Amino acid sequence: CTPFTWVVADWEHCNATCGEGVRSRKVECKGPGRTTVHDDYCEPSSRPSSLQLCEEAPCLYMWITAEWSQCSASCGVGFQQRIVSCSARPSSYSTQHFYPPS
Repeated sequence: CTPFTWVVADWEHCNATCGEGVRSRKVECKGPGRTTVHDDYCEPSSRPSSLQLCEEAPCLYMWITAEWSQCSASCGVGFQQRIVSCSARPSSYSTQHFYPPS
């Protein structure tokens, strides 16, 4: 019987707020008295995984648009521009929490 064994911590939260992601956990080799020792003391083939795929609620995609700029000309033909971006949010996330309060 070997006095060295793998000890795992609880899984961390998924790194994705929606869709697919990865979660991790701490895996340590412990010796007598449950002291942490170098991984070489434990059997490498029995080492538990420290990473796991995870999946949260599906993502919803939406356009986020800023206000239009002022026209570049005071008369005739001019240009206006604005920032437009596509953003993902969890399908379970309420719209009132997604936008900053007005």
